[in-house]
Formats: sequence, C-alpha cells, structure tokens
Amino acid sequence: MNLLYISIGPDIDRTSNEERYDFELRTRFISNYLSRRVRELRFKTDGTFNQIHVSLVEDCPGPSAIRGLDALQVQIKYDRDRYKVVKGKPGCDYYLPLFRDGFRKAADFKHIPLDDLLGLLEEFGGGGCKNEWLHKKKDFKDSGVSIALNCYFTTNHFRLVATIEQLSTKARLCSGVLLETDPDEVCFQGTFKDILIDGDKVIITDAGDSPEFLIDLDSALSGSLRFERVNHTDEKLDGMA
Repeated sequence: MNLLYISIGPDIDRTSNEERYDFELRTRFISNYLSRRVRELRFKTDGTFNQIHVSLVEDCPGPSAIRGLDALQVQIKYDRDRYKVVKGKPGCDYYLPLFRDGFRKAADFKHIPLDDLLGLLEEFGGGGCKNEWLHKKKDFKDSGVSIALNCYFTTNHFRLVATIEQLSTKARLCSGVLLETDPDEVCFQGTFKDILIDGDKVIITDAGDSPEFLIDLDSALSGSLRFERVNHTDEKLDGMA
C-alpha cells in the first residue's frame, strides 16, 4: 500500500460539519499539491494506511491512530480565532506549520518519508504557495494553433485557463478562464480531459470523452476567446490576455 493522500481539517468528533468543511475548503489547494507530489515518492507504508490526516483540535491532542480503513490520523492543536483572521487571504504561513507538526507526530507513530514530506512543505512555501499545473497542451498543424489547458488552485478558487497560440510564431492569440469553481476537487474533477478540433470548434472533452466546452476557433484566431459550456445556457466572452 502506497502513501497517496495528505489532508488536514478540524477534528470530526469535535467540530460541526459546516466549520470543518470551511477549513478544508481553504486548505484543499495545499492538500491537493502534497497528495499529488507524495504519489511521486511511491512510498510503501506498512499496509495499514495510505493517507496522513492532520486532525486539528483546540484543546488537548489525543494519541495517533489508524482511523477508518486506511487513514493515519494525528491530532495537532490549533488556534481557531487566528484561522478566522487568515481565512481567504493569500499565502500559507499559518497552515504549513500545522502540516509540519502533524508530519513529525505521525513519524513518531509510523514509518513515513518525513524528510521528503518536510521538503515538499519547504518547496511549496518557497514557491509562493502556488498549486499550478499544465493539464494538457496539444499542437494542431492543420489549424496552425497550439492549445494549452492550465490549472490554478488557490485558497479561494480553482480556475481552468485555456491559451491558444499561433503554432508557427508561438504568438499568443487569446487566453481566458473556461471554468471557475470553489476550491474543492469535487467541483471540477471530471470536467476536462482532452483537446480536440472539429471544423470551426475547439472541443474540450470531459472524463467520459463527451464535449464539455466548445471554443469558436475563428474568434480565437482573431484574438477573442468565445466559448460555451455544453448543457449550460450562458456564453462567455473573454478578451485577449
């Protein structure tokens, strides 16, 4: 069993669902980054867990334990009032020490890749707490364009940005936000997968290979990102970025 997931949030037994989800929502961009990166380590656990969950409490932390089927849970003390002050603001100076303390406590209970996890925290903080990645980029020689989908995951939102460039010169023709959701993978997972061109339409497919976004190629070549979301009534017009 490999270590696959990192998460954090107020303790489930001492916090309301609303308060817990509020905190988890603001920190998902960090948990997502750490989860994606920790999978690259291919660290094999002792078979009792594939997740490290940092459970936050305001009073005395309890002992570490395996919760559910596969979660190594460690309790760390946190300041709820300070969270209310920093909530929604850029940066992650308040959150990273909580992860750090949680990892160190987890290492006292089970063998984990502690140095690697601490290194990921340092890397994330040193990089400006940015969780950004290129989802896909494809060149279309017949149409003379290169199309990229980039993801931007922050404490306040997730955005999927499409950028279309002229293939021969690499000049940017247009760029804009196709999708903006709450900062939770549940809100955007499965909504984008591949990039295709069919006639005068750029098609962004979903996880089931069905059209999700249709971009007008002629408008894109003229410098405007005009698109519609399939099964959604509103059409969006973004200018050149």
